[in-house]
Amino acid sequence: MEDANVISPVRREALVLGLNPTGYGIVRSLVREGVGVTGAYESSEEFGRLSRQCGKLDLRWSRDELETVERLIVWARDIGGISPVIYANSDKYVQFVADHQDLLSRYFLYHWVSRETVASIVDKSHMSLLCRQIGIVVPRTHVTRPDGDIAAAARSFVFPCLVKPLRSFRSGFPPGLKNMVVQTPDELVQFYGSHPKLCGSTLWQEIIEGADDSVLQCNVLVTTKGLVEATVCIRKIHQYPPGFGSMSFGRTEKIELIVKESVRILEALEYRGLASLEFKHCPADGRYYFIEMNPRLPWYNSLFADAGVNLACLAFRDLTKKAAVSCGASPEQYDGIYWLTFADELRRFIAVRGQGAITLTGWLKMISRSRSFAWWCARDPIPFLRASLRMLSEARWFLLRWSRSIFVLGRSSGKEGRRRSRKGI
Repeated sequence: MEDANVISPVRREALVLGLNPTGYGIVRSLVREGVGVTGAYESSEEFGRLSRQCGKLDLRWSRDELETVERLIVWARDIGGISPVIYANSDKYVQFVADHQDLLSRYFLYHWVSRETVASIVDKSHMSLLCRQIGIVVPRTHVTRPDGDIAAAARSFVFPCLVKPLRSFRSGFPPGLKNMVVQTPDELVQFYGSHPKLCGSTLWQEIIEGADDSVLQCNVLVTTKGLVEATVCIRKIHQYPPGFGSMSFGRTEKIELIVKESVRILEALEYRGLASLEFKHCPADGRYYFIEMNPRLPWYNSLFADAGVNLACLAFRDLTKKAAVSCGASPEQYDGIYWLTFADELRRFIAVRGQGAITLTGWLKMISRSRSFAWWCARDPIPFLRASLRMLSEARWFLLRWSRSIFVLGRSSGKEGRRRSRKGI
């Protein structure tokens, strides 16, 4: 068993909750500007725990949230003399910090907002309603009720549609799924027949047409004084799963309209802190539809510092008033900086390769543009190596699917060749 409280070899000025790619990206962004960081983790699958750039706080043995709060407070007290900045790497941790802010705010610096505001953001139905009230277009949405008539509501909805949990955690959604595409009313009724407890905790959303590269996100820091300190916009090029997943390959690209729309939403919420807002451009009507907001940095946040706007560090400077921390030389993003998480991008390529959209050579040439990565860091290679080992452990699955595909294509080609030969073609 690892020591539950490993002392950081550097100054402990920030605590990052979670060491998956999101948390590890925050660690790297802070460390590159001289901030001393400790990372907390709950799972051995959080490979950022192997980083040599930060101290570690092992939370795997905490029995409940109150024990976790107590351990965080003990850690903060041991520092002595300063209040560290705390970062949440997931919606779960955002909710955790909000639920326990009465205690945590005595020891940590954070862009505190009310529990009600956090609940409104995490609940997708509230955000859809807010956007309609302030004139921002959203996909057609239906929120289920525990006593609702699924069949009757389905008859008047649009298909195919996307079924989503109202909250991204504690949702009871089928394991391994973020959402689900449903093609027909009958399929929707069958889904709720198999998962009746999801009535009242899910919504249906109209699918806005457009490829993965129609999805854009605006990442923002609103200071404690309510000022928009900086923004970074990205365009998703690929997602995994394709269509409705997380970005596996993308680039920085500033779109002024989604910056303005994002600021309108944040002002309506009276929001403070780091946020990521997603929109999708519809080629049919030319409009940008609001999809969702996360009250935290996204998992590709290591891209921001590489693109010249170190949002994690700017948040640290705002909270600590340490203007001496450089946080990057330019407040404006560099466009055309590509980010990659190879494992998910490989999964996506395998999933879509049969559609003939791109060849292996073309795909490799495309992703070779990447200059920012989920795990790779030349100064800190161990997390990348461990993540690579995880990917290699799945190689048997990849190779099996690949070989089956080649076999099927080979048989099809052989049959077609023999058919053409018999016909004398």
